[in-house]
Amino acid sequence: MNSYAVAYTPDADDSLALAWLSATDRQAVAASQNQIDQFLSRDPRNPGREVREGLWRIEVPPLVAMRSMKRNRWSRSLASL
Repeated sequence: MNSYAVAYTPDADDSLALAWLSATDRQAVAASQNQIDQFLSRDPRNPGREVREGLWRIEVPPLVAMRSMKRNRWSRSLASL
């Protein structure tokens, strides 16, 4: 089984930091991020649901990750619920 590297865009980094800093349960935010990373590192094409062509949404409360495919490369942004 292949493993894929998960990389954050600068905006995703900022969003994750803000979500963690403002969370009442920081452990839940960290666990959510870890689960999203695990999903994406195993198979970046399958987790979540397609919102529109090329844009996918992954919900692991309390976080929501949006990812898109551009030029055969996945990028991901992150937003909190």
